[in-house]
Amino acid sequence: MTTALVWLRNDVRFQDQQSFFNACKSYDRVVAYYTFEPKDFEKTTWGFQKTGKFRTRFNIETLQSLQLELKEKNITLIVEKRSATVGIPHWIEGLNASALFFQEEWTAEEKLISNAVCDSLSKKIQVFTNYDQFLFHPDDIPMDIDSIPQVFTVFRKKCEKYSTIKSCIPEPVILDKKSLLTASFTIPTHEELGFASFETLNACSLSIFGRNVVGIESHNGLLLEIRAPFIL
Repeated sequence: MTTALVWLRNDVRFQDQQSFFNACKSYDRVVAYYTFEPKDFEKTTWGFQKTGKFRTRFNIETLQSLQLELKEKNITLIVEKRSATVGIPHWIEGLNASALFFQEEWTAEEKLISNAVCDSLSKKIQVFTNYDQFLFHPDDIPMDIDSIPQVFTVFRKKCEKYSTIKSCIPEPVILDKKSLLTASFTIPTHEELGFASFETLNACSLSIFGRNVVGIESHNGLLLEIRAPFIL
């Protein structure tokens, strides 16, 4: 059984997700991996918390929603609290995986971790990265990189006029139940991540938080409300 590991970072979703689509298409077993990177919970030089309680709750609830969704697709979600530079090599070896899929990141700290993870893997491991977070995919920009206008308005107008909108990535194929791991993985609580529990007001817009399915339903409902006055 061929196995691939999908490393989730800022792309914690199943729909319209390139890594899941490509991995499920090419491998018998796909295992998802997410870790609460310890460095993300450190304080900055100025004494501010990098990741606060609201962001943490959003991530926890997003993972809870995704874990249930992935289980229906016969994909196990591994969740940890250690650095990906340690966790990913461990699971690649333990699962006898031959490939790693993840979304490219472009900020300094994320790039350092990406490079460290890739450097720690055997040369036999295939690494597949993708651009899955841009408003415009680099391949869809209707001009050469060297000729991109310095003024954003000019760039925007050219993109609006000459570029085409890509279709959403199809939903990945459902894998065989044998691809599920026998072990189960618990998502850390607020307390385990160093925060006290808290409640939000019912009227607060943040009450939806990271529940992926609820977010999609809310989005679809909003679109219907916008279209309703124009439907005869």
